[in-house]
Amino acid sequence: MRFLPILAFITVIFLVEACQSDVPSGFTRSKSGMVYKHHIKGDGEKPTVGCRVFYHVDFRREDSVITSSRMQGNPVDLTISPVDDNNFLREALMMMAVGDSLTMIRLKDSVRNPLPADFKSGDIIYIDLALKSFLSKEMVHKDKAKVLTEFTRSPLGTYLKWELETKNPKPKIGDGLVYNVQLKKGQSTVFSSYKNEMPNRMQIPGNINEVIKENPILEALTYMGKGDSLRIAVEYDSVPRLFKPEWGFQSGDIGVFEMSIATILTKEEVEREKAEFAAIQKAKQQEEEEKRLKNEPYRQRYEDVKKNTQQIVKDYKAGKIKPKSTIKGLKYMIVEQGTGPSAGEEGLVSVHYSGFLTDGTEFDSSFKRAKPIDFTLGQGHVIEGWDIGIDLLKEGGKAYFFIPPNLAYGELGSPPRIPGNSELVFYVELVQVTL
Repeated sequence: MRFLPILAFITVIFLVEACQSDVPSGFTRSKSGMVYKHHIKGDGEKPTVGCRVFYHVDFRREDSVITSSRMQGNPVDLTISPVDDNNFLREALMMMAVGDSLTMIRLKDSVRNPLPADFKSGDIIYIDLALKSFLSKEMVHKDKAKVLTEFTRSPLGTYLKWELETKNPKPKIGDGLVYNVQLKKGQSTVFSSYKNEMPNRMQIPGNINEVIKENPILEALTYMGKGDSLRIAVEYDSVPRLFKPEWGFQSGDIGVFEMSIATILTKEEVEREKAEFAAIQKAKQQEEEEKRLKNEPYRQRYEDVKKNTQQIVKDYKAGKIKPKSTIKGLKYMIVEQGTGPSAGEEGLVSVHYSGFLTDGTEFDSSFKRAKPIDFTLGQGHVIEGWDIGIDLLKEGGKAYFFIPPNLAYGELGSPPRIPGNSELVFYVELVQVTL
């Protein structure tokens, strides 16, 4: 079970097309096409346009939860939009009273906005909603005003509140700042550099006095010394570019940025870091160029590999080729065994390949990209037929694999290129083994 950041999926999604299949037993289809079922339905007041609702949501298959707001503590909150744009989430929330719960079902392919990566094409998605509370439009305005009273206004109008002020020296033009920032939407933390232990870095530009007029975060940083921390309240509508879509902010919302300065670097230290970073980047570019030159011959062989493999596929279908078979049912034909080491379990391998359906249609080729695929053998990173087949080769080995559906993509396939129950034919070259 995997739980992903819930705000990325549920604040402004559910812009969907109506599913055309029959309504399951116990469910109802609304006039707009939403398919739903109430579990608890009270007679209490229901939220209307402008209300801020607080609710929990689970995304699941019929028998397993994929992600849930409950696993992240606080319920999700959003303001009911005045725009009726066939948003099923909006419709569902407006038919619920506090304490109500319902389930919507959708076909994954009918949802146009991002969903958890665990859902695949063709999946039926069950979306469980539970309304915890809501604020009236009037209370939303009062709550917003109350939040802002905790802050004081800067000379440029930014809402500031000191948490710790050390009186340490403030940064100068050219200095570098290493700082952490955390963003809250209500009680929920939607972003934090503390969590990934990767603080932000920036150099104070020469035109900082102009830049800070358009960026309250930079303005606040200029007031801070090493060890200082403060909060700023930013209205979404004033600087919307500060808020990423996946954070779930809407018009009228307030985001509270909590910031702290870890250290301040001198201009000389910043320039030294820049030089070190540039050297690292140059080395990476040189490494990538070496890889490109090494793999360029593979691109030049692409058409020959394609032509040869299509002939192998044709001969295989005609019964002219009698490949060997493993216990699990993988059929294979080794062209060259290879003279280098075998990968064995947990060996890192680099493989060039071209993949075909049994009608001769090519669905993928690393030769065309001139970039091999790298993976650890036996860890399920690739289809099982590959784990079995590559283990038969040594470094430098070349082979054809004839992989049945149960060792490839099974009944579902891998749309749109690989239909369900497809036998696949691969030509592979084991370029490198790293033990």
